[in-house]
Amino acid sequence: ELNRHYVYHYCSPSRASIQSGRLPIHVGWVNDHNEAHNPTDPDSGFAGIPRNMTGLAEKMRQGGYRTHMTGKWDAGMATWDHTPMGRGYETWLGYYHHANDYWTQQFTSGGPSGCGPLVDLWNTTGPARHLNGTAYEEEIFTSNTLDVIERHNPEEPLFLFHAFHQIHTPLEVPPGWLPQFAFLKDKNR
Repeated sequence: ELNRHYVYHYCSPSRASIQSGRLPIHVGWVNDHNEAHNPTDPDSGFAGIPRNMTGLAEKMRQGGYRTHMTGKWDAGMATWDHTPMGRGYETWLGYYHHANDYWTQQFTSGGPSGCGPLVDLWNTTGPARHLNGTAYEEEIFTSNTLDVIERHNPEEPLFLFHAFHQIHTPLEVPPGWLPQFAFLKDKNR
């Protein structure tokens, strides 16, 4: 039960904090482009979690857990060591950035205007597959998470991190989900 907690008003610092176990001020509290780089600092000179900090999945693997992740990363991608795979996850299906379209997985804001498919869904769970535009993003993620659970050997401890994108812009849901939230429209009149 969380009855006393604090988070930033945007997600990158909180994501970096949960993956590193440190307060965002010590990890990276600005929402820089993931490729940002300060060449004079080889450890902390990149956007995202500094390389000299141990991540949550790395610790879980040291404890004998199988580690898998699904969803939004947004905690660094400047080098392979900054990615989920470089941070201890054995498999990952997700994307590096934020604010992508739920249906096409195309980058929608915060990047260069007219940019193309910067937000490819990365799939390290098997043969590389291009998933952009194949389904609603949260359904892709849920399917992957359930698949990891179903394939997992119950004799081994499992650490599975599922990072939802659903609360981020653009706010898009399948049309069949809209009637479930019609009561909100009536309350705000």
